[in-house]
Amino acid sequence: MTDEAGVSGDRVAPVQELAHTLLRIGRNRRDLFLLEARDEGRVCGQLLLLAGGVALCVSMAVMVATVTVVALCLEAGRFDLLFGLVLIQLAGALLAFRELLRRVRRWRPFPITRTELGKDVAW
Repeated sequence: MTDEAGVSGDRVAPVQELAHTLLRIGRNRRDLFLLEARDEGRVCGQLLLLAGGVALCVSMAVMVATVTVVALCLEAGRFDLLFGLVLIQLAGALLAFRELLRRVRRWRPFPITRTELGKDVAW
């Protein structure tokens, strides 16, 4: 009976070790994800704040320049110049929007976590 208990214990030990290893890997991946999530959130917040400041400053500069050009063109009767100014501003907005879409489509969050999970799946 002792031999059976010893053999049974020998069979259970590797399974328990595997279970502990899988739990450690799971905890490691969770901690890595939480760390990256915190970092991604911080970076995202900084980028949004910076983008808002840039957008505000550029908007004010474009408005002042547009008002100046409009005032000068109305005095001289140059409506074709006003139309050209509107087209230039629309083209700039379209280019900026396309660049924004390109970056959003290319963005891949949590690259390290994804790599580690890919390694785990391959293992």
